[in-house]
Amino acid sequence: MPNTEKGPSGPVQPNSGRASATKVGKGWEVTFDDEFIMELEQMPPAEKAEIEKLVQGLRDGTVDPMAMGIAACGYCGDAMTDEDQKREGTNICSKCAKTLV
Repeated sequence: MPNTEKGPSGPVQPNSGRASATKVGKGWEVTFDDEFIMELEQMPPAEKAEIEKLVQGLRDGTVDPMAMGIAACGYCGDAMTDEDQKREGTNICSKCAKTLV
């Protein structure tokens, strides 16, 4: 579901670049930006524990970061729909695919 919250210059976009995961052996090496680490220190214990559990899953390979979150079009950035995701092997929405052809 697209974000409908409005900011000063349009819809508020999800934060990006706050973390990265690099494949290392069976799992992933996870790093966070400094701002998120400060937020993590202020989080309620239950929320912090949930994030720590997720990070541990990434590190031991039981969680795949490639299957997490909302898929977005690699061209316009809009959230991909179920119909768009049926187009195997691409990360471009149907609207952009039609525009670019």
